[in-house]
Amino acid sequence: MSRISIRNAAAALALAVLPVASAHQAAAQSFGIMGGANFEALSDLQGGTVQAFDARTGYHFGVFASIGAGPLAVRPAVLYLNAGSLFEGAPFLTGSDFSMSYLAAPIDIKVSPLPLMYLFAGPEFQFLLSADAQPDFEDDLKKVVAKGGAGLGIQVSRFFVEGRYLFGLSGITSDDYEVGGFTITGAEQVSNTVRVSAGISF
Repeated sequence: MSRISIRNAAAALALAVLPVASAHQAAAQSFGIMGGANFEALSDLQGGTVQAFDARTGYHFGVFASIGAGPLAVRPAVLYLNAGSLFEGAPFLTGSDFSMSYLAAPIDIKVSPLPLMYLFAGPEFQFLLSADAQPDFEDDLKKVVAKGGAGLGIQVSRFFVEGRYLFGLSGITSDDYEVGGFTITGAEQVSNTVRVSAGISF
């Protein structure tokens, strides 16, 4: 191969690699921890009678990663989520408390239109860890629940605070079933959440 051909090939390779290298160099990566409170409410329970539920307070904490370039980033996270006593007051419960916990995995697309403010949205998958109730009907709860969410945050240096609204894309219970002499229509039983978080990135 002639020197001119080698030079042309080297120049072409440099032109091809330069944008990739620049994009990799521009990409910012960070990790952090976050936690806070969540206010979760079940939709009305359709059964022998209609049962309405108030929002219940729970908590969450976990870790996240943020990978992006410029104002756009992808932020996956893994959270321990205590949903609180969602079914409290249901006529089929013989105990006073009902507590549900999940391993939650939100995957957000995050955009920062202003220096201190960011918007984010994306799906969240919640994997059931436990459900404490009397009588026990954990087997009738779905092991994986899908939700969609969006929110707004404010970040100053490495610290941030944000609010998110999550809406159920799938029910939390299985098909219609009976518990404690009460028939539950599972397909309509979804949970919606307001979540407030604070965190720090490293």
